[in-house]
Amino acid sequence: MPKLLRYVAGTCAVLALAEGAFRLFAVELSAATTRAGTKAALLDKQGRVEVLFFGTSRLWDGVSPRTFAAAFPGVHAFSLAASGANLGTLEALAGRFARRPGLRLAFVELSSPQLDASPSQPSAPTGIEAAAARCSMLIANRGALRGESLERLPGLLLYPTRLDGSEIHLGEQVAAILGRPPPPGERLELRPIDEAPGPAATDAPTLRLLAVARELRAASVAVVFLVPPLRACEPPEDMNASAAALAPEFPVWNYQRAPLPAEAFRDCGHLNARGRTTFSRSLAAQAARAGFAQALARRSH
Repeated sequence: MPKLLRYVAGTCAVLALAEGAFRLFAVELSAATTRAGTKAALLDKQGRVEVLFFGTSRLWDGVSPRTFAAAFPGVHAFSLAASGANLGTLEALAGRFARRPGLRLAFVELSSPQLDASPSQPSAPTGIEAAAARCSMLIANRGALRGESLERLPGLLLYPTRLDGSEIHLGEQVAAILGRPPPPGERLELRPIDEAPGPAATDAPTLRLLAVARELRAASVAVVFLVPPLRACEPPEDMNASAAALAPEFPVWNYQRAPLPAEAFRDCGHLNARGRTTFSRSLAAQAARAGFAQALARRSH
């Protein structure tokens, strides 16, 4: 019997310590259960950020905020783009951060995945599970200890300010905290492609995207819509109608057919690390040509 009591007492002590830790780091553990939640929590821990990138996995893979910001001394940038993000994710993140102090420029992805208006929130627990979650943070945030969520925890807990939101794997987090330079990109200068104007879209997703941009603009944030590069093996997306609806009020930079080599992509729809460097540098150069350099320089001091 004493052995059983010691076992029960030890188990209770371990659970109590775990519950205490889960309560102490409840914000980080809850955020780690989703990609978008992780990005938002990381941004909350950053200092001044002048440039944000909103989008799906295409911009997450495609843009290095650190490389982009290097073209503008004193400016900091961060990526809120995440795999699985859609229109609802964008609305939530833009509403949360539009009035973040110091924010002056936002790049918003324009693509079919970004215009996806399907619900993205997981269903809330019910019954016994919901009651248990209300009583215990260990139960409520147990998802943080699963697979990919567990991989996101070190960055959130140990070195959040070293990350710029572009890190996808733990290895990229380590590279960021060690200050390793990004891989060299292609020696290319990519420019957005002018598309012939067509009829403006009036569908609900495009109008919701326009409303997000207006919300950011109302907070004194300049907005640029980006159509990310696609490799030829991916069927082209016709963003003309949506672009025509957005262009009267906001710049639309279309890089869908940017002349990047196949070696710059990890698959048909996503850039790899080298492609990310090339695209980020070209994007910074285009931002400078568009007059954003002076605006960012004034605001960064």
